[in-house]
Amino acid sequence: QSNKIYLYNVTAKNHYEIINQVLKKHLPYLEYNSTYILVQELGSKDAHQIFLLSSNPLINCHEIAVANGGGGHENRAGFRMEGVPIGTVIEGVIKTVKEMIVKGEAEYASS
Repeated sequence: QSNKIYLYNVTAKNHYEIINQVLKKHLPYLEYNSTYILVQELGSKDAHQIFLLSSNPLINCHEIAVANGGGGHENRAGFRMEGVPIGTVIEGVIKTVKEMIVKGEAEYASS
């Protein structure tokens, strides 16, 4: 169980193009227990679209996205962030992912 987190900067004409590419071509091949964070700049340094995909059952991408004003599904979701440096956003997402892993593993160990 790897619990890896991958971060990618992506560029596309629109965010649907990214989702389409990832879901149709790559989702079946995602590494087990891994979370992917895709970041696209939206024309300014502090405006970004963030996409989350996870094959880790401990990670709820929807929960992370909703907490940041977005939405989606449990294993794939996204949100926009403006006015906040992308480093701060990514640090927050990674921290939340790690917390979900720790909490999930602790719950599994206690059962």
